[in-house]
This record gives sequence, structure tokens and C-alpha cells, in this order.
Amino acid sequence: MNKGFFVRFLGWVIFIISLCVVIAGLVASSNENFEIGLIIFFVITGGFGFLLTRYKRVKKANSPMPTAPKKPDSVKPADYPTTEKDDTGESVYHIDYVDSEGNESSRDIEILRFEESGDRLYIFAYCHSAKANRQFLVDRVSSISLWGQPIENPQQFLLNKYKNSTGYIAREALIEHSDEILALVFLAKADGKMLKNERNVIGRYIDIIAPDIDAEAVEKMLKNTTCELAEYNKILKRAKLWKPEIKDLIINAASQIIALKKQLDPMEKATFDKLKTALSEP
Repeated sequence: MNKGFFVRFLGWVIFIISLCVVIAGLVASSNENFEIGLIIFFVITGGFGFLLTRYKRVKKANSPMPTAPKKPDSVKPADYPTTEKDDTGESVYHIDYVDSEGNESSRDIEILRFEESGDRLYIFAYCHSAKANRQFLVDRVSSISLWGQPIENPQQFLLNKYKNSTGYIAREALIEHSDEILALVFLAKADGKMLKNERNVIGRYIDIIAPDIDAEAVEKMLKNTTCELAEYNKILKRAKLWKPEIKDLIINAASQIIALKKQLDPMEKATFDKLKTALSEP
């Protein structure tokens, strides 16, 4: 049962019972002091019950957020995930905001995370004014202040805050290592499918290069990531530029994927051999 509904229902029960008790007592009694006591009882008990009927649970900052459109990219891991750890909502900022229709408003917000869509940067925040989660375009924030102190150049301040967030750092790590991730995805899908235990192997590699990304978000990303043969061949040509420690990690992950197979598919073997050859080149 919903907590808010239960509390409001309990409030009505207390209010009605206390009202019935008072009415019955007033009808049955002729003692003035007893009647005054009944009225005081109703004010306290019935008032408490009535307050419970007005209960509304305020949604906290971790309520589901609307998702901004993802940046399309056909040759990089699908939908680079942000992370729940990318929580910068330590302070309440006061902002002046202009919406798409030119309406101005002032709001107190706690920043939850940032997200890019094309060349636009969005703030996902808990808005104290609306008592709900909202999203805002950074370039529509006309002013921002913290503890009553105005912050110069609000858009640059928010951009810097975004670039210092764990979500941005993790996203950049994924972009930097997208070739390795795609190579492992291509290997895992060489037999036509990528099983969960294979995604787990790739997920462990991602956890090394971008430890702040939520595992559930990585799982969702890998399910939607594909790599074509032509792109895989291009990646192998660039693989010789990978750092030795990255080559070792990829070979180790690729070997784990192959070891999961009860019966090795010829395409998987050929893919694995090509990867080992490319990584062994100086």
C-alpha cells in the first residue's frame, strides 16, 4: 500500500472515531466538566487525525528523472551512461531562468546531474519551488547564486561544475576507450549473440577504466552496443597505438570471453586470433 494513502486513511479513521466519541459523550452526559473534557479531547485527537489527512509525501532528489535525448553515435558504445554517483546536489542554488516561451522564473534547486544532448547541456535538478524534479537548459540560466552570493558568469560556472563531475569524467573515459570496448563487444557477438556473462567480463574492464559508472547503466549500454566488421578491422589497425597495459587488459578480457564458450564458434576463434595478432604487433 502507498505510504501516503495509508497515512491519510489512518488520519480519517482517527478523526471520525474521535468525532463519534465526542458526539456520543455530549448526548449521554449532562456534566459540564466532562463535556469540556470531551471537546478538548476532540481538539487534540481529531486535530491530529485531520493533520494526517493532509499528508503529502515530498518526492526526494532520487525520484525518476525525465531523460534527455541521447547523443547519437553509431560507432561508439551506445548511450554512454551517466552514473548515480554523479550526485552534485550538496548545495541549494538560487537561479533565475527563462523558459522557451520567454517566461522568467526564480527557483531554488539542488543539482542532481548534468547531461549533454547535441550541443546543449541540461541540468537535472530537484526544484524546491515546484517540489519536484525538473530539467533546465544551462544556456537559459540568466543568474545563479549560492547562500545569497551571486556567481559571475553562470553558464561558465555550470559548465565547469559539469566537467568536474564524476559523470563527465566517466563519460570521457568511455569515449577515450571506445575502441577497446567495441573490440570486446564484436568478439562477444561473433557467434551472433552476447550473453550476460560475456557482458559481465566487458563490464569488469569498464569498471577499471571508469570506476564511477553504475553497473546497471553499463549493462544497459552494452545491450544496445553493436560493432560491424568494417569498424572492427579499423579498430585493429589503431590497436597498435594502445598502451601496453591496455593491450594486456584487453587480451585478458578477450581470453575470459573465449573461456566462457563450451564450444568455440569458428567466427569467434578467427576474431580472437585477429585481435591477438593485432595486439602483438609493435
